[in-house]
Amino acid sequence: MHRIYHILVVEDDFNTNQVICEFLKNSGYTVTAAFGGDAAIDCFFEHPYDLVILDIMLTALSDEYTQIKSFDLQADE
Repeated sequence: MHRIYHILVVEDDFNTNQVICEFLKNSGYTVTAAFGGDAAIDCFFEHPYDLVILDIMLTALSDEYTQIKSFDLQADE
């Protein structure tokens, strides 16, 4: 029996997200679509994923996440 991988697709352009998701579903993967950074973070912490496909030009995240990430980066210094 083979394992079914779960992929999170993070892309804020609806059409691009849809094309990627359909391709992956037709290839036998379980896919979750997120249309922005905040939605992606919510998904990421709700379920385990084997792979995250992330739009590197994703629009800005909410101020709350940006503040948390900034705090986290300062703690690493």
